[in-house]
Amino acid sequence: MSEGSWVEPASRWIMLDGPTHYADFGGPEDGPLVVCVHGLSGSHRNWVDLAPRLTAVARVLALDLPGHGRTPPDGRGLGIRSLRRLLHRFVAEAGGGPAILVGNSMGGLLSLLEADPGFDARRRATAAEPAGPTVAGLVLLDPALPRPRGARADPAVVRMFAALAVPGLGERMMAHQRARVSVERQVRDAFARNAADPSTISPGVLAAHVALLAERTDHARFDGAMLTTTRSLLARLASRGPAARSVGRVTAPTMVVHGEADRMVPVGVARHLAELRPDWRVETRPGVGHLPQVEDAAGTAGLITDWFGREGRAAVETARGAAGPRAAAA
Repeated sequence: MSEGSWVEPASRWIMLDGPTHYADFGGPEDGPLVVCVHGLSGSHRNWVDLAPRLTAVARVLALDLPGHGRTPPDGRGLGIRSLRRLLHRFVAEAGGGPAILVGNSMGGLLSLLEADPGFDARRRATAAEPAGPTVAGLVLLDPALPRPRGARADPAVVRMFAALAVPGLGERMMAHQRARVSVERQVRDAFARNAADPSTISPGVLAAHVALLAERTDHARFDGAMLTTTRSLLARLASRGPAARSVGRVTAPTMVVHGEADRMVPVGVARHLAELRPDWRVETRPGVGHLPQVEDAAGTAGLITDWFGREGRAAVETARGAAGPRAAAA
């Protein structure tokens, strides 16, 4: 990506209990299917620097979860279980599945839960979800998982999420921000909270996020949806046991990439995953925060493509069987 520029991917829509937007970054027709899953308050624009670096070897899609990016809430479930079900349908219906899921933060959690056959097992056993496997492999970028004992939380992050969790207070905080802070300042502030060094974020990535947020006119509806998802995520992170069981049940080849300077999800999470799953490849990145795909797109893409040729080779071969996108361009 050149200085100050970015490439708009193909914009597509599919009906999943309502219009659902995703970006199609392209790639070889016979390449493995990669589906990128953003985190809380993220969007397909989180991948505009990383995804093009993978399209030489893979077909890359990036969805907008309900209440994020261009996908409206539309009365759909916004909790973690509902978003996991939507991800399942997206991979099966838009991508043709199975796919290598590349998930950041909450997207990492959703990808992990989708790969866990024991999570929501009763629902999976019904006709409510398309049949067939959807996960060929996992790349988890700073996944939102419970902190292991001894891992310290950033006090500012704790205060922020504690306020957002309180009904009424969270809504007032977000409304105040929208009324008093410019779109560009909102984007810069978000990157400042998540990145180890915001100056590492390219002007093109910044411009892409500003342009998307400037499109939105119904901020209150999207903010309300995001708060609902936030509260569901916090409830999920309050218990270590279920997350550990999900980690233990995953059979798909998996790599974890985690920024050592992450203030949102401490790097101790990745080190704990390395202990729980010595068969997983775990890479920690000095000088990187919560968004490796934004802060260090080239380095992260290099790790992913290296994993494709090594530990993830079986995942790549499985993901080559995906039928391909079946939705129309906008």
